[in-house]
Amino acid sequence: MKELIKKKWDYTLYDNQKSLVLKVLCGTVAVYDISIELNPLEVEYYKNSGEGFIDKLAKEIQSNPSKFLDRNIANFSPEKKEKITYSIISRGELTISYNDRSENISGELIFNPPTFYADIISLEKSKVFSEKEKKQIIEFISKDAPESIGTKIIFD
Repeated sequence: MKELIKKKWDYTLYDNQKSLVLKVLCGTVAVYDISIELNPLEVEYYKNSGEGFIDKLAKEIQSNPSKFLDRNIANFSPEKKEKITYSIISRGELTISYNDRSENISGELIFNPPTFYADIISLEKSKVFSEKEKKQIIEFISKDAPESIGTKIIFD
């Protein structure tokens, strides 16, 4: 976010590439700020009159802040906010039992949304099950797991 005009203890005008935001310091004993997005008419006045218009608008906000409360951007912060995402992955195994035979397939469990990514290569290398059985196993587990254990299992 680019700072266009800064008047300490008065106001700052920001350009966030989509709009102009005016953050005005208000109050005397209890100091607080009101941040508003300039509407199209105010943007036009600023383009035509420059800093003088922003000075007048800031004074109007300071004189009558309640008039601008409905336009206040709550918790406005000009600092760039990084988007952080994460998921817990647990390395594990899926034990597949078919009749009297079983095989452990490695994979990764993600908790949100609950999904287990089963290593299809482990299953393909298995000598415990025939190719036809492997296809049946994949089809059955893929359909059954979300409902019966609440976790989607994807052979990947």
